[in-house]
Amino acid sequence: MKDNGIDYKPFFPAEKINRLVTNDRVAAVLWRKPSDSLVIFVSQHARKMFLALVCGGVCSVKDLECIMQSCQAHGMTDDKLPIQAMACMGQGNDPRKCSPKHGPWLNVFHDSRWNRLKYGFRRDQCVLNAPVFSDRDFRYELTAECVLPFIWKAPDERDGHFSIPCREPLRVALKKMKPLNEWGYNVGSAWEHEVLALTEIRELRHKHLIRPLAAIKHGLEYYIMFEWAEGGSLRDVWKSKDKTDRYLTPERVMCVLEQLLGLAGALAALHNTNTRTSTGLATRAPSLQPASASSRTTTRRHLDTESEVHWRHGDLKPDNILHFKDHSSQRWLGTLKIADLGLAKQHFDKTSRRDEGTKQRYTTSQYEAPEAITNLESPRSRRYDIWSMGCIILEFVIVLLYGPDGLTAFYRERELDQASTDTLYFTLNTHNGPAHVSHIAKHWMEQILRNSECRRPEGSAISDLISLVRDRLLIVPLPADNMTEDQKKICRADASELQRELERMRGLALKRGDSYLLGEPERQHRSIPFPCSVQEPETRKEGQRYLKAPGPQAPWRELPFDKAWNYPVDNDFAAEFLRDTLYNTNVFPLVRLDVVLCENCAQASNWTSTSWIMRFEGEEPLNCRLHDLTLRACGLKPLANETTNLKVQRIGSNLYINGYSSPVLCLFKSPSLSAFYATPENAFSDIQTGFPDLQQVRDSMYFKLLSDWLRDCNAKHPQCNHGNSLKTPNSSARRLLPTRLIDVSQRPRSSRKEIDSVRLVVTARLPDHELHTDPRYIALSHPWGIRSQNNHFCTTRQNLTGRIEDGILVATLPATLQDAVTVTRELGIRYLWIDTICIIQGPDGDFDTEARLMESVFSLAYCVIAASRASGTSSGFLSPRRSRDFIALKTSNNSSSTTLYITTPLDDFQSDVIDGPLNKRGWVLQERALARRTIYFAASQTYFECGAGVRCETLTKMTNNQASFLGDPAFPTVALRSSKGAKIRLYELLYKTYSALHFTKIWDRPIAIAGLEQRLVWAFNTHGGYGVFDGQFFGRSLLWKRDEKAEENEVMKAIEFPVGDRRYYHVPTWSWMAYEGVIDFMDVPFDGVEWQHSEEEGVLSPWGRMAEQKKEEEVPHGDVVWHTGKANERTVLSAVGRALAVPLEEAETKIVYDGGRDLRRGQVSEVRVVVVGRQKTGNQHATNVGVLQHYVLVVGQRQDNGTAYRRLGVARLPGSWIDQKGPGRKISVV
Repeated sequence: MKDNGIDYKPFFPAEKINRLVTNDRVAAVLWRKPSDSLVIFVSQHARKMFLALVCGGVCSVKDLECIMQSCQAHGMTDDKLPIQAMACMGQGNDPRKCSPKHGPWLNVFHDSRWNRLKYGFRRDQCVLNAPVFSDRDFRYELTAECVLPFIWKAPDERDGHFSIPCREPLRVALKKMKPLNEWGYNVGSAWEHEVLALTEIRELRHKHLIRPLAAIKHGLEYYIMFEWAEGGSLRDVWKSKDKTDRYLTPERVMCVLEQLLGLAGALAALHNTNTRTSTGLATRAPSLQPASASSRTTTRRHLDTESEVHWRHGDLKPDNILHFKDHSSQRWLGTLKIADLGLAKQHFDKTSRRDEGTKQRYTTSQYEAPEAITNLESPRSRRYDIWSMGCIILEFVIVLLYGPDGLTAFYRERELDQASTDTLYFTLNTHNGPAHVSHIAKHWMEQILRNSECRRPEGSAISDLISLVRDRLLIVPLPADNMTEDQKKICRADASELQRELERMRGLALKRGDSYLLGEPERQHRSIPFPCSVQEPETRKEGQRYLKAPGPQAPWRELPFDKAWNYPVDNDFAAEFLRDTLYNTNVFPLVRLDVVLCENCAQASNWTSTSWIMRFEGEEPLNCRLHDLTLRACGLKPLANETTNLKVQRIGSNLYINGYSSPVLCLFKSPSLSAFYATPENAFSDIQTGFPDLQQVRDSMYFKLLSDWLRDCNAKHPQCNHGNSLKTPNSSARRLLPTRLIDVSQRPRSSRKEIDSVRLVVTARLPDHELHTDPRYIALSHPWGIRSQNNHFCTTRQNLTGRIEDGILVATLPATLQDAVTVTRELGIRYLWIDTICIIQGPDGDFDTEARLMESVFSLAYCVIAASRASGTSSGFLSPRRSRDFIALKTSNNSSSTTLYITTPLDDFQSDVIDGPLNKRGWVLQERALARRTIYFAASQTYFECGAGVRCETLTKMTNNQASFLGDPAFPTVALRSSKGAKIRLYELLYKTYSALHFTKIWDRPIAIAGLEQRLVWAFNTHGGYGVFDGQFFGRSLLWKRDEKAEENEVMKAIEFPVGDRRYYHVPTWSWMAYEGVIDFMDVPFDGVEWQHSEEEGVLSPWGRMAEQKKEEEVPHGDVVWHTGKANERTVLSAVGRALAVPLEEAETKIVYDGGRDLRRGQVSEVRVVVVGRQKTGNQHATNVGVLQHYVLVVGQRQDNGTAYRRLGVARLPGSWIDQKGPGRKISVV
């Protein structure tokens, strides 16, 4: 006996029944010696009847034989099972009791013996009567009591994979039709529609169309059974990380050609393109898609006998093309088959045009053709599928050439793109305007055709595939009846043409062999093309936000840091957090019954669709709550006397309006138990469980969330725990602690708040027993604010002793510091670090010493809390937040009901934190980068950032590659794992960002990033300081410049450091830290410059001698022997200065002065250039150096010192503009 894999009911497999019930066993069980005819009857025709009575255990041997004899006499055989309840069962042979009348075989059950047998028999007959599926039959209608013969279910229920018992268990895919919460939808009718489609498509018997095996009605449940694809989908093939997949071989290209040809043949069979119509349109399109509740059923008997039948798939994508592995060969690719055929649309052609609009609503937007948006009310033709095939072929070629990473780069183009791209493949100028193939798709096709594989005069398979996609498949115009034949030739191809072209390519491959398939020996994937958003400087659009493009040698993926955020659904954390607060109705409001939605929005609000159209009719009053919320979220106002269509796209929990790069609305679901898990019955597994509105600050649930963030991070992210000896208190822990901490463990001894106090402690004096309690501490990142408006509450030499011995009354702390104490206590941490209290301020303080320890203070903190919403020490950060607007709707699927909330977006870490006021403060960049995890208290909500991403108070999770760089818990791990080019872009981004930040004391500019600089120096295994690195980065990091595009940055003003203050030091003019203003870096091509770092030419690093000294003294790597904050370090650049060969006024057209052109006059007596790098050339002796570009520092001789020069700016000059005769003058740049 087996257990069913769906509802775990037991059943006997049919083949085991046949082996169990034999002549010998029947004869042995029956009373006395039965006749041979009875034994043969039972073993051949009534096995299940026999076993049902035997297994019941209440039928005597004598009664068993009598009943089986009655079955033989009345013709009651197994094929009459199952028997439904009968009023006359066990009521004797009186025919008047039989209602309704039944067949003579059922007279068996009139016997009074059935009074005690009938209940067990009804149960056991179902165990024995599991259906047997065969190729002869397709449709099965079974009672609810019948047990389906599926013995195993895949662990991932979303796979829908089951096994059927047979000699070798057969794996199948079982699709269950789910009831949708949609007006007018009926799951039974939808199943009938799909069965009608699959019954006829099944007859095509095409190798590359997935074969439906059975359509099953099981009581009130509906299923479709398909053959199982062991290899997953085509997308799974593309994602393969097998090491052999890195190589492009002729065999691989041939496999792809053959499979594409097979898919084209399958489409041609579906489309039946040998019809009389040339446009591929039909007169009708009755929907066979389950979600199209409003469409009318059309059956074969309603058709004109002269009509020709064809199909359109309507949702072709890599996920709907399945991979069937070929175990009989070693081929890389088995057989690809088109699946999800139940979505297909049936067309009945009688003329060449169709008047009804398409009713198929649920498709995948990335692969949909432009007419899905441009012609909403017009019918869709079979050529809709051809556009989708063009997208699939292009992506297949990208995978062949560049591997899975190449496809990821292609998909990310839409995130990087600033244009209004409706999909990755086409764009619209207006909602109802003409469509165009997207510049992204064009760019990638152009880049591929420039590949060496595609530039051979005799052609190649790759170039022919891309040309086919470009010239015949990704074509917007469709043929029409009023077109001439020549006009139709430039329209999108049909399936027949696609099949012919691929057949031609296959013929060329068989004829020309490897020279056509792959012109070069097998090799690894090619370099991924630059994204179309990364342009050369002269073609970059005004205001473009991306970093400059390097030379062609650098992979593009090392370059852009974008602000596009991803929102992965993470309901596991939500389930754990909400387990004890599941029914908190204050947090999850009840559904209002008076919420009004229009009919279209009511149908779309089942949220199973990925896109729909929201229509606004002029300025008519809005009778739809969702329309109203959308307009207010977008800030739009419909135009009078015009119809406005907005395309709404749902990606996970976010709703996007075409043209908007950020979510316009968000979806959350209530925390019902079934909603936490992705089960077949749960239609909302891709929607985040979360809060429609925020909790009250200071509530217990609010602080529980903060604690659970840290608990979850502790358990799952070992990289975010500093992993040092603070966990095990000892002498090392004492050395790692900050000099001073605030002990917040002292609690009020009565209800009087006045006696609540904290104490400043010197960690070197802490007794061992206090260290053993818990040495962890919280660090506060906050703005001080304007002194006249904020109490900075500084520790000085005068009040230090009192704060240590007597403590500090919490009531005397300014609001921001009070809130920090509250949060630290609620998190269960004893110690708190605040700079204003833990560092002695003032001229006689220890700021200069403590500032150099910031690297360890923030990196070793258990957690950093950032007062992002505070304007100063007196403003506080635990203040109430504003409520947001939302709609609550009750939805349901098979087993449970869930409340869905539609809300205005609140999760905006970019604006609230990264671009927020606190992060504009100079010290905070270092604090954020060095912290292993941070809780941000912003004005709109609270966020948690660690190495795994950002968590929001709404329970949303966010990730972003630029944020992950500074959110790296072991900064700069990203740099350590990166190539040289990526390291350069990382530090350039970091320094450029830092240079735009603000300081209360501008002379803190060099020291406020010294901790980060130490980390980078260590990561790069070099020396450095003042924003410049030694070694391979020296020349490039010297070539910083004033950002000419930055607002209010016409000049960079030299910082006036306090004179005579021992805390401050001389900053050299060659460092951007000596100036106030935003910087950028010169656009120097990678591997295209010869750096000049010798005594005869160029510039020498001030760390040259130090590197030798470190080597001789065997100083371990990572020990910093040079630090920006050390005033006695050597900061002089030794260089060779050369005069200009052209008038200074002419050179100034290419010079970017740090302080502006006018400010150089009166400060210097002579202007020279120092050649830092020179453009590379293949043969230096054969090239005129005068035409090569030179990257130079522009320096001026100081009037008070004839040998010393100061930096004035940078330039890129032709060699002919520089006097290169003679050795030049040796100078010092100070």
